Amino acid sequence: MPFIDGETLRARMSREQQMPMDEVLRIVGLLAAALDYARATGVVHRDLKPENILLQAGQPIIADFGIDRPSPTLVATASRKRGSRWAHPTT
Repeated sequence: MPFIDGETLRARMSREQQMPMDEVLRIVGLLAAALDYARATGVVHRDLKPENILLQAGQPIIADFGIDRPSPTLVATASRKRGSRWAHPTT
């Protein structure tokens, strides 16, 4: 992951008592689109919170995608690769 020159959404929320509604809606819309894309590719973020949203030049970046288990899509893809540790079913 590249270095992000900015702050977390938590830091901004702490600094500003109330963010402008148009800014909140813009950020939420961008986050929803990013999460929809991730889900469509089989990735689920299991710990989304303001501390895991970085703001760089006003653009939100979702960080800390800790995947605790592979999705069925990832298992199917990895099973085609010989020797992959994801190729075996988990219990």
